[in-house]
Amino acid sequence: MSISSFSLFESAKKGLTANQVALTVVSQNVANASTEGYSRQEVLFKTATPANMSNQIGSGVDVSEIRQIRDTYIDVQIRLQNEVSSYWDTNQNYLEKIQMFLSDNSDAGLRGIMDKLWKAAEDVSNSPQSQTTRLAMVQAGEAFTDAVKSAAAQIGEVKASANSELAQKVDQLNTLAKSIAEINSQISKFEKSGFKMNDLRDERARMINELSGLASISVSRSGDLDDAVISLNGHPLVNGGSYDQIETEADSNGNLSLKWKSGAFSVSSAPQNIDAIVSSTASDGVYDISVKSLAEGYKVFSKSYDMDKNSLLSGFGVKSGRISINGAEIMIDAQKTTLGGLVNLINASAAGVSAEVDSGGKLTFTSNETGAASKITLADMESNLFEKIGLISAVSAKPEPAISDADESLNISGSFMVNGSRINIAQGQTDSLNRIAAEINSVSETVAAKVTRGSDGAYSLTLTSKDGVSKIEIEDSADNLLNRLGLLKSPQTKLTVGGVTQSGGSDASFTINNERYSSPVNKVKDAIAGVELTLNSIGAAEITAKPVLKGGEIGALLSVRDEAAPGYLEKIAEFVKTFASEFNNIHTSGFDLNGQAGGNFFNTLNSSALNSPQKIIDSFSISAEIKNNPSKFAAAGMDEDYYGQTGVIRAKGAGDNATALKFTELKSKTVFSDGSTITDKYSEIVFRIGSQVEAAQKMNKTQVSILNNLELKKESVSGVSIDEEISNMMKFQHAYNASARMINVIDGMLDTIINGLMR
Repeated sequence: MSISSFSLFESAKKGLTANQVALTVVSQNVANASTEGYSRQEVLFKTATPANMSNQIGSGVDVSEIRQIRDTYIDVQIRLQNEVSSYWDTNQNYLEKIQMFLSDNSDAGLRGIMDKLWKAAEDVSNSPQSQTTRLAMVQAGEAFTDAVKSAAAQIGEVKASANSELAQKVDQLNTLAKSIAEINSQISKFEKSGFKMNDLRDERARMINELSGLASISVSRSGDLDDAVISLNGHPLVNGGSYDQIETEADSNGNLSLKWKSGAFSVSSAPQNIDAIVSSTASDGVYDISVKSLAEGYKVFSKSYDMDKNSLLSGFGVKSGRISINGAEIMIDAQKTTLGGLVNLINASAAGVSAEVDSGGKLTFTSNETGAASKITLADMESNLFEKIGLISAVSAKPEPAISDADESLNISGSFMVNGSRINIAQGQTDSLNRIAAEINSVSETVAAKVTRGSDGAYSLTLTSKDGVSKIEIEDSADNLLNRLGLLKSPQTKLTVGGVTQSGGSDASFTINNERYSSPVNKVKDAIAGVELTLNSIGAAEITAKPVLKGGEIGALLSVRDEAAPGYLEKIAEFVKTFASEFNNIHTSGFDLNGQAGGNFFNTLNSSALNSPQKIIDSFSISAEIKNNPSKFAAAGMDEDYYGQTGVIRAKGAGDNATALKFTELKSKTVFSDGSTITDKYSEIVFRIGSQVEAAQKMNKTQVSILNNLELKKESVSGVSIDEEISNMMKFQHAYNASARMINVIDGMLDTIINGLMR
């Protein structure tokens, strides 16, 4: 076996080259010892393939690979834990903001202001005749409504902030997807040419890690390229060098919904019938949905027709004064307002109805709320608008001769019929106008009676159908009492007031996988978890419930915006609605400083127009009448003894505090359907947010600990050890020097061979 001197030279040269590469890698490792995301590299050597297979010794060394030292299992776990950690960190951050607005126990906080309201009620009970304590009561009530609105507004800001940050995070996700796809293209291009692009791989790994903090991702190989496919809930966000993007679309409330730019996973097969928004909390599934009928709003049509929009209301016999629509009061000036002006006035109000005059000259009211329960409540107060135009079934008249004292005996007796119910009047007991009205209200189940005083000082009696639309039949007997009261034009006759035409007020009916559902609205949120259905028309569609993404910061932002913040607004709305109702029930049972029956202390919150928690909270306010005149605050109770003797309701006296005492007891009275008191219910809301914050803090702390441990493990595998690199540097340096010395030896050998032979 002969060995060429030149083959020795080639072997030594390869040794030089290989160890020079190894020293270069050591230098790269040392230089990037503190670089975030850098993975330590090492050189793998292999024996060079002999040029001549008869050479059994070999032909030196080659660099087999410059590889990154990574544990792919740890990388996967870091991504998973990074997604969970980011979710809980963001969730905690926003929940703590909500907690701050609800749990402020200072005097300026919601609880402190509510305590001041109870204290003010106690002060009124101690000094019921004092205008000062009454004013303080009104101011405490106003401070409480302001505090509730302020807390709700702050929670609304949290929701808006989450929605705004959502847009930023989606932009960040799209940018990362594009950058990763570009890096994939570069890695594929250069490695096909034989280059190892470890630095690009490190940059890609860093971006994927950042992406995992935004959403739950899965990463897989594609062909020869590792980590080439990144998917969000089964759909490729990045696939090698190509990528998709997520678009945001604002709904009517400004909330952003997410969808794929490529149109992947179309939610509805027939959006003209049924469309849907799929949230991150939804489970994957396919649903067959069929709409049988849509939810419609209640409508009521005037009995009068051929009415001109430009005609003044006074021309229809309408008097100026207040009317009430769904509890919202509107002032009417019949001498100045046209029918068209009335329509504009109503549509601009917060009454929750849409008004229009159709081509036939009929006035129509349509409830803005849909569903079987969407009734429209109309009431004439000082005005008689609805009676005259025929939007309610009512009849009213002034007795003849005129009555100037509604409590004075009319010296009449007998009976008459109201919708089939006989009303008996006894002289000296029930024959005052107020007592006659009270007797009708106690006997008739279908008709309500009301006594009102006109500007001329004379009283009128009005009979109104309790449901607002059913017909009214009144009939005089031989006693002719209805004729005396002015409700019948002649004695011993009968009057029928026709019913009012109404329609609608129906729920939507639909099936999901052949199971029947109904809904008062056409936007259905609770039929499929995490999916909001929009019923557009009668028909069918297949809904694919597949969220665009889950988890991470974006998942947490969606959770806060769509669940946490709206959930607490709903709880506040439920709280104040019950609070106002119970407070008003007490107030209307009492009497003010002038002996008049108390009205509502808070404006009513049960109107159909208040169909959202935010509207309920925004409408939570003190009655303008009481705010402007604190003497209207009802502190006194009813004189039970006098009522027992005479049947007449009156106040016990200006100095009585029976009703005021009921307010002081309200805070500990069971008023909620679950058996909670007002104090309990508020504490429950505070406890709930506290528990959620505590849970988020614990989860966040746990995830941070897990993630830190994984990072330490990754560092122990992929991190650069300066001591180890110095050791490798010395090893490769000695090997490099040895190869260089070998070249010197071979050079001497060649000199001996060449020059020695010439001698």
